Amino acid sequence: MIEWQDLHHSELSVSQLYALLQLRCAVFVVEQNCPYQDIDGDDLTGIIAIFSVGKMMNWWRMRGF
Repeated sequence: MIEWQDLHHSELSVSQLYALLQLRCAVFVVEQNCPYQDIDGDDLTGIIAIFSVGKMMNWWRMRGF
C-alpha cells in the first residue's frame, strides 16, 4: 500500500529521520557525486513529504507556501 505523509520536522520519528538522511546521502552524495553540505537548515523551515511503500522511497521539502 502506498503511504503519503506531510510532516513538520518535529513530527519525524528517529527512524524516519535516519531513513531520510540515508536516502539523501545515497542519491546526492553517492549516485550524483555531489559532496556538498546536505544538512543545510532548510528542513527546519518547511514541510517534509514522504512517499513510501513499506520503506521510504521518496521525500521532498516544501517551502514558501
